[in-house]
Amino acid sequence: MNYLLKTGFSDKYTVITVANVFDAVQQLKENEKIEMVILDIDYHTEECVDFVQHLNSSTIYSCPVILLGSSNNKEIAENLGQHRDVRESFIKPFDPANLSKSIDDLVSLNLAS
Repeated sequence: MNYLLKTGFSDKYTVITVANVFDAVQQLKENEKIEMVILDIDYHTEECVDFVQHLNSSTIYSCPVILLGSSNNKEIAENLGQHRDVRESFIKPFDPANLSKSIDDLVSLNLAS
């Protein structure tokens, strides 16, 4: 998934991919320009849930989150969708054009505010 995101969106955006949520937290600490997090909840699912809850409770890190997951994790995605930062969920397989539109829309909203 990291490869897909990097190759699919690096022409429009600066894409930083990480292997796990611990690296994601480190990136958020080091890079104030991160405008969005795309999280694949199929890997390290419990850590992903904790990560979203951490973002939701944080006053330091607040950025839109898009969740990617399989139908096996649809219920988890729906529950995480209740958090303030989770803006979209995509169940695999999904149409990359829909993901691209959501990213564009959310980035535009961030720039406008």
